[in-house]
Amino acid sequence: MAELPLYNCYYGSSEAGAMTLTRVEPGQEAGDLGEPLPGVRVRLTEGELQVQSSSLALGRFGPGTGGRPVPVAGPDGWYRTGDLARRSVTSPDRPLLYGRAAAVINVAGEKVSPAEVEQVIARHPGVLDVSVAAAADEVRGEVPVARIVLRPGAVLSGLVDWCRAELAPQQMPRAFEPVDRIPRSATGKALRKPPQDDR
Repeated sequence: MAELPLYNCYYGSSEAGAMTLTRVEPGQEAGDLGEPLPGVRVRLTEGELQVQSSSLALGRFGPGTGGRPVPVAGPDGWYRTGDLARRSVTSPDRPLLYGRAAAVINVAGEKVSPAEVEQVIARHPGVLDVSVAAAADEVRGEVPVARIVLRPGAVLSGLVDWCRAELAPQQMPRAFEPVDRIPRSATGKALRKPPQDDR
């Protein structure tokens, strides 16, 4: 029986449909978007992923539109996805997705992606789940804070030491809160709320 390669439809949106495919194989870089489908072009502009697609919606309706569709693409024909990406070191033509522009934490002028911090924390063997969000800070403006679901027997002090070794100073969460679970949306996305919001 012939073996067939498997591909993930890795990236898409309601406005543009499926945009990229990536081969399912070990050793892939986190966030690898794969290859754009025919008719799809991608570019990075100031760290934001932008796309042109033959299947891009002409516009969207919503409150304040006066019943007329608002164009999805900008005047230059590119759709701003709101997703953050960077070039792969090993494959510069393949962008790596690492977060949402709206979720970026501004730590004294330094931009911190919660998703990148979550990826590092999730690699710790004592962590089952994690969510990182912004909290207000009088000195820095915003700081990262982390909710953590620990494995039985894991201790928070070990995780804090791990983060100090693995994260840049601006990425280091200023608070860690052990929780029983991370609230998630119907699509599995973490509902980002700073720990103090539940107190």
